[in-house]
Amino acid sequence: MARLLDCGREAAAERGPEQTRVDDVVGRAGTSHGTFYLYFENIDDLLNAVVAECDAEYGSLITELRAQDASDIDRVARSVSRFDDLYQRYGVLASPWARPGADDRIETLLQRIGGSNMSTDAYMHSLALLALIDRLASANTPGTPELRHRGLAQLIALLLNGRRIDA
Repeated sequence: MARLLDCGREAAAERGPEQTRVDDVVGRAGTSHGTFYLYFENIDDLLNAVVAECDAEYGSLITELRAQDASDIDRVARSVSRFDDLYQRYGVLASPWARPGADDRIETLLQRIGGSNMSTDAYMHSLALLALIDRLASANTPGTPELRHRGLAQLIALLLNGRRIDA
């Protein structure tokens, strides 16, 4: 099953989830359609499982980021590079807005950022953080990855601390 998930992730990242077919996954995995259907009802079932894996990793990264001292820009930048890696591996599936059920995905991730009983300000900060990570991690912005990560780390520090951190 792990091989099917990996191949489904790769195919969806390469082709996009709407163009990914069972044939793409079983061809990459070197297995049969019968094996695929032992584990998954259809391609959407597999993609939902891939998204669940991605969301678990995404949530862990958010929890790790929230636990850090946001004034340590180098540590925050290392966390940002892990988000970058996640977006490289999962492609468009990493975006919380990418699949049906996005509202539930976003709400779950927001709760990981700000807790379940957030004030309106905390909710907006959390939503801004989520959108910022999604936009910049998925963009092909100019500059070296280190500069992009550091710039995003400074913006995250601003959101988490409510003040600018110069480094």
